[in-house]
Amino acid sequence: MRTISTEKVKIKTSNILLPLRLSLILTLFCGVPSLPVAAQVAAPVPQPPPATQATLTPETLLRMRESVQQVYVDPSIVSYSVALVTGTRAPTTVQLADLDRYVTYGASPRASIALVLGGRALAFLRGRDYVLPHDVRELALDVLRHRIVLSYEALADDVDPDTIIGRVLQAVPMPEVALQDR
Repeated sequence: MRTISTEKVKIKTSNILLPLRLSLILTLFCGVPSLPVAAQVAAPVPQPPPATQATLTPETLLRMRESVQQVYVDPSIVSYSVALVTGTRAPTTVQLADLDRYVTYGASPRASIALVLGGRALAFLRGRDYVLPHDVRELALDVLRHRIVLSYEALADDVDPDTIIGRVLQAVPMPEVALQDR
């Protein structure tokens, strides 16, 4: 599993600072290597690794970051992101009352920001200057799964965050976005 994070939020308990929660943007499941690959990774390296070469300069990376911020997001896509996130917090808002008992805490409003930002980045990487609803939908599992705290009942019934998110994705219709002016 790989994560992309922003910062650690800390709380002070007595004289000790404890990490409250790592502020993650998304969580990706990458799987595990096969046995031969794992053995190769674990084997000692007989020689120094090959020299690395920079593929981006810091300046190029900053320009790309600025370009991502310029990617157009239709207001209906922002509303879609908010509806998805709200559906994880309050499943009854998307007619999924049967999921209420499984969710202790759903995703916070910061998840909406992550969905929109992730949609912008994905559109940019795909060569578009606009976000499609499908971009947000495609990122939803990775952005939301670590933000949902399940109840003990969910754990007992073998319900995982991906199940909750999948149901919310089915319940919240993707908006139709007219891009004739783009």
